[in-house]
Amino acid sequence: MAMAVSAGWREYGSVTQGPSLMRSVLSAQSASEIEASARKWATASLEDWIAKARVEGLAARAVLRTGVPYQEIVGLARDERADLVVIGTHGRGGMSRALLGSVADRVVRLAPCPVLTVREPA
Repeated sequence: MAMAVSAGWREYGSVTQGPSLMRSVLSAQSASEIEASARKWATASLEDWIAKARVEGLAARAVLRTGVPYQEIVGLARDERADLVVIGTHGRGGMSRALLGSVADRVVRLAPCPVLTVREPA
């Protein structure tokens, strides 16, 4: 999850679209059920974060998009005219980063505003 900040707090969640191979192996109904379950979980998680932000006195709202995470985060930052994007990073390096890629790295390079990365505690 990442947040794009402009005149308040926006919590962002992304439900990544599964590869087309998944849809060919699973029935259309199974794939739809998995996607609906992921969306339900993401919505509940975002609502929890928003409630915590509001308790702290922050103006907050949730945005849930489906697609390629870095593209959706950069698109949201652009659409919202964000002043700052805050995004977590796993701190991977070397071969695992080369193989898995890095959403945070792409957001840092492509966002229309400054990006603050926060590494997860070890």
